[in-house]
Amino acid sequence: MIFSFGTPINFLIGNHTPCVVTEDAFEYVLHGLRTIGAPITYSMNVFRGDAINIIMEGCDTNTARGLADLRRRYSESRFYMITTEILTPGGFNSANTVHRLDGDHYSDETYWSERSKSFHILLPVLDGLIFMAESLFEGYNGLNLPSHYLPLAALPGYSVIQREPEAARDIDIFFSGTVTDYRAAVLNALREKGFHVFEQAPQYPEYLRRHFLARSKLAIGLRLAEMTQFTSKQRAYYYLVNRIPHVFEATPDHTDLHEFIQCATPGSAFLDRCHDLLNGMHAFPDETFERFRQSPHLDPASVFREFHSFLRR
Repeated sequence: MIFSFGTPINFLIGNHTPCVVTEDAFEYVLHGLRTIGAPITYSMNVFRGDAINIIMEGCDTNTARGLADLRRRYSESRFYMITTEILTPGGFNSANTVHRLDGDHYSDETYWSERSKSFHILLPVLDGLIFMAESLFEGYNGLNLPSHYLPLAALPGYSVIQREPEAARDIDIFFSGTVTDYRAAVLNALREKGFHVFEQAPQYPEYLRRHFLARSKLAIGLRLAEMTQFTSKQRAYYYLVNRIPHVFEATPDHTDLHEFIQCATPGSAFLDRCHDLLNGMHAFPDETFERFRQSPHLDPASVFREFHSFLRR
């Protein structure tokens, strides 16, 4: 079946309830497709037989079996998955290959095993995979499924965070994300240098993240662990699109955003870069925000027209 431009796009999000951690990616896809006039709506858990259905990877096996049955029942529909984790021969868990009974999300073998099984249940009924980070490509190459890379571009009309005047920025360093042992050590090292560090759990709603970032002088991106190989691209995109001064720990990973992301070697070099930026010894290169927005290969209209063509193929 050939789908027209006006074919409904149904974005299934109920498997990630309450949809706080996933909000950035969900809203990017939804509003990006809407900017080119494509009809897309959210659905909690209703698979549509007359539509192009999209889901983000991550569900239990019962949910996966139910969706697989629906896709088989509605053979004229389409079903795509946005991948979020590095796939290894042993399954998912891009963050931590050492599983321990310590209550840590990244060490929970039962959780990652269930998530891997669910993916493989859905795999035979998928029409294609969607990647939003280059670090994911390699693990999925042998699956013989059509795939599309969706770059992160600055969408028109995006409401940029309005930061407080400099005198009212009472937070030196803002960090958002799960605080692993490694990250806790880096954050404590920054505190020992006398900086006011604010930690925000990923479950905070967007209005609070925007509030605390408005009061912050600098945002940082930290590796999950010492051996982490990739950069949190979605976090970097958020800081770029909101024009937030930032420093990320450098990793071997390289993305199409790296020419705009400010990075420093982990360890003393990273701590020194934070110190120098906060004490005026180096000025943050604000021109990178405009270069990001004007980048020819990150033109949002082109990015989402190509994406929509992939979905309708």
